[in-house]
Amino acid sequence: MTHVKSLDSTITVYRKIEHQEIDGKIVVTLPKTPSIYQKSTTPTDEKLTVGLMVAKSQQSLTSSGGHFNLTFPASKASQAATVAAYLEEAYSTLNSPPFSFDYSNRTSWPMSVTIYPMDNSLYGEQVSSAWGDNYSSISINSDKLNDMPEVRVTAAHEFFHFVQSLYDPRSGFTKSKFASPHYWLDEAVAVWSEEYFTDVQGYISKARAGNELAPFEGGLNDSKPDARGYGYGMSTAVKHMVAKYGVEKIKLIYEKIRTGSNAAEAIRLGLGYSYNEWYGT
Repeated sequence: MTHVKSLDSTITVYRKIEHQEIDGKIVVTLPKTPSIYQKSTTPTDEKLTVGLMVAKSQQSLTSSGGHFNLTFPASKASQAATVAAYLEEAYSTLNSPPFSFDYSNRTSWPMSVTIYPMDNSLYGEQVSSAWGDNYSSISINSDKLNDMPEVRVTAAHEFFHFVQSLYDPRSGFTKSKFASPHYWLDEAVAVWSEEYFTDVQGYISKARAGNELAPFEGGLNDSKPDARGYGYGMSTAVKHMVAKYGVEKIKLIYEKIRTGSNAAEAIRLGLGYSYNEWYGT
């Protein structure tokens, strides 16, 4: 069970595991058990449960830049190639100026991407792993591949969540089980960034619907009961921030997150201004 930002809940997720067929049997090798589960003198009731299943009629491909390995139903091969291109677009954009995010905390590529039928409310999700950043993955809803402009936005949004997780100082286990203390900021920034991955003029993310009043609630609050909705609405505040101070400030804010700042402090330190000084002026 893994915490998924798109739902702000813990659910079962799926990804491809490399395997061999030996004497009519399928053999898989799992990574070394995360340190939290290894033998300790401190009693713990934490458990790691891994389920395995065999899926038929699946194909795979590696994206042109070599950063993503996609597994998908054979009937979705042409759409999967397009998804791979969208993910490489996100990789390049967020790694280059003016974003310039650092990916060095992940030392093993390609990232696993699984395309399969998901909850109808989802286009996709980023999945953190108890094994750490090298095992983080992305899922895309195969039932949504008839809406490729939204899939493009989703691919970028979910990959940005992975990039954000690289700046999250918590352990792999904690990131895989619990929302971050700055969860609303992750959503606000990811939703704001969607406009870089669409050809629609005057683009407004669907995620903002019903959350438009969040910027008028005052202050920056890490303890909102609906952190996801608050973050979706606060994407407008991020847009305003970037218009005043530049896209480069987003990385500076996440560098403060990496060193332990909460969202409000990270924004203040990254910008050099408090919320009341920059928002609404």
